[in-house]
Amino acid sequence: MRLVRAWIAAILFASAPAAAQAPPVAVAPLGEVAFANSGAEAAQAPFLRGLALLHNFEYDRAAAAFREAETADPGFAMAWWGEAMTYNHPVWMEQDKEAGEAVLVHLGATREARRARAKTPRERGYLEAVELLYGAGGKEERDRLYSERMGALFAAFPDDVDARAFYALSLLGLAHNGRDHVLYMRSAALLEEVFPSHPRHPGVVHYLIHSYDDPVHAPLGLRAARVYGAIAPDAGHALHMTSHIYLALGLWPEVEQANVRAMAVVDAQRAARGKPAGHCGHYQEWLVYARLQREEDAGPVVAACRADGLATLQAVTATGHLDPYRSLTLSWADMAVRRGMETGAWALDPPGPLPEGRYLETRFTLAYGALLAAGHDPARVRAARALLEALQRPLLEALPQERPSDMDSARRVRVVMLQSAGLEKIAAGDAAAGIAALRSAAGAEAAIPAGFGPPLIEKPSDELLGDALLRLGRFDEAAKAYETALAAAPNRRLSLRGLALARQHRPA
Repeated sequence: MRLVRAWIAAILFASAPAAAQAPPVAVAPLGEVAFANSGAEAAQAPFLRGLALLHNFEYDRAAAAFREAETADPGFAMAWWGEAMTYNHPVWMEQDKEAGEAVLVHLGATREARRARAKTPRERGYLEAVELLYGAGGKEERDRLYSERMGALFAAFPDDVDARAFYALSLLGLAHNGRDHVLYMRSAALLEEVFPSHPRHPGVVHYLIHSYDDPVHAPLGLRAARVYGAIAPDAGHALHMTSHIYLALGLWPEVEQANVRAMAVVDAQRAARGKPAGHCGHYQEWLVYARLQREEDAGPVVAACRADGLATLQAVTATGHLDPYRSLTLSWADMAVRRGMETGAWALDPPGPLPEGRYLETRFTLAYGALLAAGHDPARVRAARALLEALQRPLLEALPQERPSDMDSARRVRVVMLQSAGLEKIAAGDAAAGIAALRSAAGAEAAIPAGFGPPLIEKPSDELLGDALLRLGRFDEAAKAYETALAAAPNRRLSLRGLALARQHRPA
């Protein structure tokens, strides 16, 4: 592969002069970037701001900055490249192909016409790479071709830190089935080489965190996590990203602080646009999880999200079986189930009437909460399992399989069904069959590629298995189950408590 990449680079950039590396420019407060380019002077400030925002995954704001650069210099090819890049989100496996293509058409009607607008070999390399990203073929093929082209561009311009960073990011974007440690470590190796010389570059620091945000590799990401928030304090995503490492290490005060700061920045930006504060979503979910691990009161955050969910249900008519994209009700349901499990304060009534046959993800999550809330009551366990069984088929049929998160949602359904089977057997008095089903659930969960953030299944299967074994007096087996749970979710409160009890009661 290395020889192929070098050959491609030689063909593409044989006549390319070495790119002069401009001194880094502080794009306050978003990090430091430098990008030698052919744009007009008036386009430089918005272009660099857009570049910094792009590296910070502040995609909407980045697109606006690049459009400002386009207005200042309509012939500036890299401004159009930048806006097109904002419609591709590699780590999340999201892409708005039509929007990206539309931006490129504004630059020129054909690929040849657009290529002619790029004024240097290096700029042509960037433009040709994004052409592949939005070119022919399926997304996986386009991602591969784009990554190869970015590798060639980096080989031709090894001192271009942005080429290196975007190439590293493109490798993460090849993990279509979930975290791939080989790809992630290749990305990390590219970035580690320049981290000492570019410690305030938002892409270098940001993508290092993404490369390391699992419990095994998270210690390697601590250096980046400790500086990223200070580098880009105006980017909510940057502030939140530090908690990817902190959560993987079970550092709950740091997780809480990072997401409180991220929410404050985002809410201030929303207020500046005349929008109310948000109370549901990614940052709130991580905040609730961290507070629960510290035995702090997460109730107000969950209640505020529930109120937002009610407003959404009253204002929006959902279409399709699944929840709307970034569903507020699903965000609330996830937080409500986690809070009930940790505190015993089960409050699972939805914010309002859910449209019949829709919001299947929210319904399934609430049914799972009802299963966990049922305890050892056979009738309640049977009723919750029956509801889960009724929901699982239509939910699995409705789920797309286009992104790792889609696949994880389907895997989550299957693990929950195995858990429910085990709990039903145990409640009915068949402990042997129940434990066997819970072991199957734990194996199925362990086979899911390592994710980031709070556990995908609100009650991790190994922890649930440990609880069941503990009640049966099988203390050595319970301790091993809890230890396995803690390897996947370090410093998790309920697993730590169970492990302590198992060790306390097992024979000396």
